[in-house]
Amino acid sequence: MKEIEREKKNLDRFVAHKNEYKVNIDGNTENIAEIIKKRSEQDIQLAMKKYMPIGSVVKLKESLKKYMIIGFKDIDEKELYDYLGCEFPYGVKKNAENKKFNHEDIDRVYYIGFFNEQAKSYRDELNGENER
Repeated sequence: MKEIEREKKNLDRFVAHKNEYKVNIDGNTENIAEIIKKRSEQDIQLAMKKYMPIGSVVKLKESLKKYMIIGFKDIDEKELYDYLGCEFPYGVKKNAENKKFNHEDIDRVYYIGFFNEQAKSYRDELNGENER
């Protein structure tokens, strides 16, 4: 019986209650689920733009494999590619070739990598929006 009670207490530690999903921002109480939903919509819109964040996982039109974006503007002989990716979920492997591809080659977005102001600034720079 004590074991069951102990297990129940452990479960209670990891199960969040509805009231715990509220957060106070600038004096307003908002539901975290709504904030996450808004953020997800913003992330999806972001993914439609060129130069998705590092860590984004995509499927290309001509492949069944998924690739994680690990770099930008990679040059192969004479051609410039938008992205450099490694096969997901394997990551960068010694002696494995990374995949070079362009934004229009992306068929589906599975995951959008971390995006903050620094990443936004760098994406704008890649797009030539910060050039002087």
